[in-house]
Amino acid sequence: MARLIVLRDGNNQRLLSYLSWLHGMFALFSVSTKGNALAVSVELGKALDKAYENATLDEILAAPPSALAGLTDKHNELLAQLGIKTVRDLGSNKFFAAAGVLVALSGKVG
Repeated sequence: MARLIVLRDGNNQRLLSYLSWLHGMFALFSVSTKGNALAVSVELGKALDKAYENATLDEILAAPPSALAGLTDKHNELLAQLGIKTVRDLGSNKFFAAAGVLVALSGKVG
């Protein structure tokens, strides 16, 4: 199921860079810009457990990490030991974000 999210922000360059990296890794969405609006069409069916395919963005962010395809209740338990109890926690964790930036930079430095 695809969803269209439109973000209006004068500084989308950082977000565009991150989305480009994510697209290269997972091919889950497409991005387009017009003026200072950024439209992101997200194919959530590939990223979510079937139980969450029709959930709203807020419901997905409040869901346990196992709402993401490939993660299980065991992963929820392990991530909870790091203080990560929701998809929002996982996505905003500074260590995962740092690792994502390092991966995005790999092959582009030098």
